[in-house]
Amino acid sequence: MSVIEPGTLYPRQATAELVDDLNFQKAITESIGLGIVVVDKDARVINATSKALAISNKSLEEILNEPITSLLPKEGRVPLIDALKGVARNPGLRKISFSITVRSQEIRLAVSLLRVSGDVAGWIVAMEEADQ
Repeated sequence: MSVIEPGTLYPRQATAELVDDLNFQKAITESIGLGIVVVDKDARVINATSKALAISNKSLEEILNEPITSLLPKEGRVPLIDALKGVARNPGLRKISFSITVRSQEIRLAVSLLRVSGDVAGWIVAMEEADQ
């Protein structure tokens, strides 16, 4: 029988701290009151907050790995594509905002580039009901 050295428990502690940090970050995005959709370089959804799902009236399973345009009605797709292209072509532009109507509700969207360690990794699309 061997005694467990204190140093051998560190990976578990680091994993627990990482999980705590991820849960904290998720709590922030869920508490902000905006719908937030994370989009990869191929314009496919890789994550979304519950508010974004409620605004789009879709489940996470329905939108994961689907084009970001699938979250919006047809009339909202062209402005979204223009905003994605606009922030990608102009690195100095922090965001492009516009409004669309979804199920008779005005929704404001803000599109920004997602940068990870200085490199473009995709986009962030923030959504908010206009009456809030």
